[in-house]
Amino acid sequence: MAASQSITSAVGIPQLRMSLSRRRLAGKAEQDLMAHTYFGLRWGLGIAAFLLPLVTRLGEWMLTDHSQPDSISGYYHTGMRNYFIATLMVIAAGLFLYKGFSRLENLLLNVAGIATALIAFFPTGCDAGATECASFSAPAVHGTCAIIAFGCIGIVAIFLGPSNLDLLDDERRKRTLRTLYRAVGLGMLLVPGLTAILAHHDVGWLYWVELGALWIFVLYWGAKTVEFHWSSAEVQAMSGELPPPQQQPPSPGPQAPINPPAAAKGG
Repeated sequence: MAASQSITSAVGIPQLRMSLSRRRLAGKAEQDLMAHTYFGLRWGLGIAAFLLPLVTRLGEWMLTDHSQPDSISGYYHTGMRNYFIATLMVIAAGLFLYKGFSRLENLLLNVAGIATALIAFFPTGCDAGATECASFSAPAVHGTCAIIAFGCIGIVAIFLGPSNLDLLDDERRKRTLRTLYRAVGLGMLLVPGLTAILAHHDVGWLYWVELGALWIFVLYWGAKTVEFHWSSAEVQAMSGELPPPQQQPPSPGPQAPINPPAAAKGG
């Protein structure tokens, strides 16, 4: 045992461990690395959602000269099925694992992530553009999950999106982002319902309506990422320096009347 310890000391392993530990990032450098990782994951999720309708359409066009599906969901029944499912699962995992700034936001994003995964597990029915029609489909469940996913994110955008705008110093940016979040959130609530209605009427431009709904989400996700970059909200949260949300000061309540001191009684 003593010989082993002497050999370890001789080769300088303790000194090597100490040298390597000193090379570990610490302080601001470590926070910057975590912030870069965080923003990279956010941008990656947004880019995946942005590319989904484009890559599926281009890929199917390159694979076959058959007519294209009527909707983005219809690419489940084509040669682009694997890409379609993989992208939905990436988006679902990102939404589920992302932690918001409140329990309600976490809950809504978790539900949106689960619903997004179910969109892939319960595909829509085949249409005229199907080249590899699957034996199983559940259009009703598929459409319901899509409405739930967009609805949850729409609620987050309208009611919770502006919650960290008080960290910005630029009032113009605050007003612009607050208006954008409300408009985008309203769009995410309305467009999926419109898509569900159009799906029952065999219209040729359903694909473009779904593309619009998906890119509305991308717009919100990207705007929120830019906001966090401007305000450094995530960096402050990592370092434990995030201030609490600004609250209106309590209104002064009724004050008890001050009684004048009683006059001294004469003897």
